[in-house]
Amino acid sequence: MPLDARLADVLGLLDTLENDFGGAADIYKVAQQMDSDLDDLVPALNAASSLEPFRTAMELGRRSPFHIDELISELGRRGYHDAKDPNARDLLSILLAEWGVYAGILRRKGDEYVAL
Repeated sequence: MPLDARLADVLGLLDTLENDFGGAADIYKVAQQMDSDLDDLVPALNAASSLEPFRTAMELGRRSPFHIDELISELGRRGYHDAKDPNARDLLSILLAEWGVYAGILRRKGDEYVAL
């Protein structure tokens, strides 16, 4: 999942796909329907079709509470290129809160996350 993907963007994309196109459509038609540039939809599209960084966060969180820095190290070890971004710590904090906590797959206690 790209770190610049936002929950509202992905939910809007999925809602449009489901309600306006019956679940499948050409991304150019979706962009037109959403009155959006294709470039603006790419992070949401990538997020909707990706599993990381949540797979790794869940694996870490099932073993023990983890900090963002531990997640960044593990993602880097696994070849997740966005982990090298200088803003990775801040972006992952936002991503985990917006997606993981909201979706009910992670819980945050202070600076630590645990898998539910």
